Amino acid sequence: MVTLRERKKQAARMRILTTADALIREQGYEHTTMRDIAAGAGLSYQTLYNYFPAKGDILFQLLVDQIEDMSDHYAGVLRDFDGDLLEALDELARLACAAMTSGDRTLWQTALVALLNQESGARALLDLIDAVVHPSLEALLAAARAGGALRPGVPSAELAATLYDLMDYAIVRLLLDPTADVEAGLQKLSMRLSVVLSPHLVGID
Repeated sequence: MVTLRERKKQAARMRILTTADALIREQGYEHTTMRDIAAGAGLSYQTLYNYFPAKGDILFQLLVDQIEDMSDHYAGVLRDFDGDLLEALDELARLACAAMTSGDRTLWQTALVALLNQESGARALLDLIDAVVHPSLEALLAAARAGGALRPGVPSAELAATLYDLMDYAIVRLLLDPTADVEAGLQKLSMRLSVVLSPHLVGID
């Protein structure tokens, strides 16, 4: 049974994350301070540090939450898969892009910079993404094979890895260029996914 004290701590943590997300979207990660977040969440500066010792810890949790939301949406795409593999791949790519480029792109840009600096938190984020996307692509290809949409003998693991690499490259490009047209980038990605996948689809020659 969850105690009243624990419920209060959970509520305070949620206020912190909700406040931080709103402030970062409004004024950017760099211009949002821990004092801003504490004030917005109705907590003292010291109390905030008891929950999150650094602004980077809040950033990490916000991005983890985005990945978890993406995972839930991916599960929905797999559950509703009707045999149109290209359409399902486009939807997975669009969901990943929305998770990583909506709002303030500097959240993920900051995480990428941290990765270049060999910070373990950024590596952990990318590992979480891998754990969501790779199995989803493999499950999608398995469903397509079971439904007769994928040619026999196609190496599913290698094909899933290739599709993932295309998606990863396209989304990182969109992240690194805040002026990039997201819709145009997704359309270009869709074309490239089709080029790679079409030779392996039944009924497409």
